[in-house]
Amino acid sequence: MQVATKSSIQQSLAEQLKEAEEQYRVTGHRYGLKELKNKETDPRTYESVWATLERVCEDACVAAVNVAASAAIGEAHDAVWGIATPTGEIVCVSTGIIGHFALPERFIKWMIANDYDEEPGINPGDIFENNAPISSIHANDIFDVVPVFAEGELIAWTFGIGHSLDVGGITPGSLVMASRDLYTDGFITVGEKIGENDKIKKEYVNRVNTFTRMPFFFLLDTKARVAGCHMARDGIEKLVKRYGVNKFKELTREYIEDSRRYAHGRILSQTVPGRVRRRSCKDIIVEGKKTITEDQSRNFIMLSGMEMTIDRNAKITWSFEGTSKWLPLGVNNGMAGLQAVATCVFCQVVGFEYHNSGSYGDLKLVDAPVGSFANPYPVNPSAPYGSPWAGIMGFMSIGYEMFSRVYYSRGFVEEVMAGTWHCPGIDVSGQNLSDLYVALVNVEMVPGGMGSRAIGDGEDYSWGCIYPNADSGTAEGLETVGPYVWLARRLAVDGGGKGKYRGGLGLNSLYMIWPAEKAGWTLTDTGITNRVPHNNTLYGAYPPPIIKQIVGHGKEMKKRIDAKQDVVLSREDPRQPGLLKLGEGNYHLTESPILFPESLERYSVIEADHGGSAGFGDPLEREPALVKKDLDHDLTTLQTARDVWGVEARYDEAKKEWVVDEAATAKLKAALLEKRKKRGVPFKEWWKKSRERVIKKDFIEPVSRMFKEAIELSPAYSQEFKEFWGLPDNFSL
Repeated sequence: MQVATKSSIQQSLAEQLKEAEEQYRVTGHRYGLKELKNKETDPRTYESVWATLERVCEDACVAAVNVAASAAIGEAHDAVWGIATPTGEIVCVSTGIIGHFALPERFIKWMIANDYDEEPGINPGDIFENNAPISSIHANDIFDVVPVFAEGELIAWTFGIGHSLDVGGITPGSLVMASRDLYTDGFITVGEKIGENDKIKKEYVNRVNTFTRMPFFFLLDTKARVAGCHMARDGIEKLVKRYGVNKFKELTREYIEDSRRYAHGRILSQTVPGRVRRRSCKDIIVEGKKTITEDQSRNFIMLSGMEMTIDRNAKITWSFEGTSKWLPLGVNNGMAGLQAVATCVFCQVVGFEYHNSGSYGDLKLVDAPVGSFANPYPVNPSAPYGSPWAGIMGFMSIGYEMFSRVYYSRGFVEEVMAGTWHCPGIDVSGQNLSDLYVALVNVEMVPGGMGSRAIGDGEDYSWGCIYPNADSGTAEGLETVGPYVWLARRLAVDGGGKGKYRGGLGLNSLYMIWPAEKAGWTLTDTGITNRVPHNNTLYGAYPPPIIKQIVGHGKEMKKRIDAKQDVVLSREDPRQPGLLKLGEGNYHLTESPILFPESLERYSVIEADHGGSAGFGDPLEREPALVKKDLDHDLTTLQTARDVWGVEARYDEAKKEWVVDEAATAKLKAALLEKRKKRGVPFKEWWKKSRERVIKKDFIEPVSRMFKEAIELSPAYSQEFKEFWGLPDNFSL
């Protein structure tokens, strides 16, 4: 293998990066490409090479997924492989989790900025890894990157990203929320060279074996990621052999600029210049629960602030003024998390022609307020980040909603999508069928209900905001890995937001602890709320319901099994959960989070609600035919039909279907509308009463603290807060 020198790598990389950034700044085109020469003069080669790169990435993904040990990778495809330019810009990626594909760019640019040619050096056959906040969302999402050389020059990088089920954090599993600091998040590599000459270093293997609970799974996942990188590298080398180094470099740059133009064109043609602001609140109920330190044991509300500005040149700026302070729990994220938000939103509603660094067009991300939970590290370098999706999902839902409002204002109703799902993270640890200790998260949470649209209901359980080709995995496959089995799966009755069009429904699943004699479970979240309803809805819709989990006790379940009684106690009606049939004292209701593992005996059952998405429009405008369809498919109840949508119906036993009473429905809708008018309050009156509360500081402590933190961290938000409520400049909470 040829060893690259400083002059051929680091200096040229640094110069390339500086030049590329300057070209983009001056011309507005990536790499200064005002013309796409290859696309215009040789479109056949242009499209052929792109198709080959896609195939290279996809082959790497398929092969790696099939040898990975993690059920999150093998069953749910929580992974992605791809190709980047020498300076880190993403060129092409496989199917998989789009929330991660842009993050290797941050990692590669970090390595360039930190003089990696000097120490530890960048050579053919090297393998670099990171799961630290410099580019990773949390410790379980691990990145490996491999350099690709040709003719003594670094011409590309390949990368593989996959979710490992456990990284040795303070609690077992994928979503470590109990962390007080970074040191309790688990096994962390910070831009480490973990391999040379295409082989993983022995010291890395020894460290994994020492500091993780599931080293066999962890190391096999590492080998899978690296194998995918090497497959992609082989594919690039074949392309270069056929077309030459210069042609390869030209084409990869053009693909990025081409993608930028596509996204830019959509913004230019489908939006209007202006400013959109949104806020989202997420409660975390910890008071009275087991924690590491006293400052964790209280109730928190996270305030996510986000603003999108579109200028006359279709350039977009996202800022995050008004975001509250970092928390002493593993729910923080760095700017890498906000980059993931941008990537997911743009690739699904804006620049979805190619998935690469051009997909988010000309987006400028302004750093979140320093010290906030979205940017804690400049103030607190050890802020924990074991379960950052708790806050990221709020930002993501806002992002979809903001674009939807802009599209709707232009009449592009087909483009509207009202936010995203929020779901629990249920980690269960114990012995599996092979008598191995494992921790398995409910990976089926990944596909959820799609946000409702302006033209129809959101799709049920078929879409993931972090990757659109979401896969819940086969229960049978997951059961060979984990310490529990499935008793039932079904779409969640009334699980979506209510509106003219309802949000897509998530799943209800029934897990039973088996074969493990004893298991531990923790309950964390990806954006779920327990006491504060979601506020991501559009144009008069009601939010999806808050989520509760119920545990049925093992002894009672064993009695039912021995008596050959029904044990499939799924949630037929959300007002009457199935496990209530076990009788008082034989079940308990839980709310997120359970920070430290709660012990469950064999045959215990967890009734898991995976959450649905937001609704669109006034529920009273919903067509009775749509309500009938949901009634016929057991997706709503008669009480909800009456109370929410104002639809009166009866069940026809002979026809085995519901029949809408049109006259009674019209009368009921009118009555509900009249009741709403009597209950309604003019905005000006509401504002005056609310202002009095603000002046008196009449808030519960978590709300007061949330606003106080946001105001202190963000002068811009502080000014707007005071202007909106008509407060003096010296006002403070």
